[in-house]
Amino acid sequence: MSKKYAFVIIGLLILVAAGFGIYRELNKSKQSIVAGVAERQKVAAVIPVWLKTNKDVLKIQDELDTLAEYRAEYGCLTNAPSNVPQCEHYNQRFDQQFSVLQDTVHKLQIENKSPTAMAAAIANIKDLAEDQSLQIHLVDIKDNPYSNNGKNVDMYYDSKGMEYMVDAATNKVVEFVFAPTPPMESSYRMTPRLSGSQLKQKADAYLTKHISDFSQVKTSSDFTYTESSKDSLTHAYRWEAKTKPAGEDMAPFIQLVVSPAGDNMSFNDTRSLYE
Repeated sequence: MSKKYAFVIIGLLILVAAGFGIYRELNKSKQSIVAGVAERQKVAAVIPVWLKTNKDVLKIQDELDTLAEYRAEYGCLTNAPSNVPQCEHYNQRFDQQFSVLQDTVHKLQIENKSPTAMAAAIANIKDLAEDQSLQIHLVDIKDNPYSNNGKNVDMYYDSKGMEYMVDAATNKVVEFVFAPTPPMESSYRMTPRLSGSQLKQKADAYLTKHISDFSQVKTSSDFTYTESSKDSLTHAYRWEAKTKPAGEDMAPFIQLVVSPAGDNMSFNDTRSLYE
């Protein structure tokens, strides 16, 4: 091969390599821009419509948007090399301020919650807990964990360590479970142990009392009934819809979990969260 052709081939290889390098950099830049947009969308999704003009929220959002731009510029959102010192600072600051934004939104949501709605929810909680002496507090507002329809749920706690999930649209309790703060201990009775038929009767009576259409659910062909037990320490009675609503990952269900002595350990009626 002559030197002339060798130089031509070398030149072509250099051009190809340069072109690939340019393409790679452009592709990285495009990925960074897309990642930055996604970060700003993540921030905006946390903020309810009615809080988008709140000055405190706007201040935090502006900083987060700026941090998202910086992170995109330095490649911090697309597997940036560890030798980019700016990334560590911007990533830490973004995570910190994102938590501040969430806390601020939650605080404002709780402060602006309708007293009438809270009173209705607390009344429903006491009724379901069958204890009118409970001290109950609204502590958080979250996205609906069961459905993708955008509904919110209100989280209440009582003085005994129980957590109640309330459908924010109806103020009805859709779930309760023991979620204590250590060293608080459960007050469930594990003895005297009841027979299987006695536990089933207690569960049936409780659900009939507190769910107005429970009798219809029990006889409906749209629900599948199952019983389960875990190490004889919990007994669960569940009625689950046979089909999932369109676009949903989970099917609505009713469930009651009781201790061997018949104390209610957890409750679910998630149907209203899909409406």
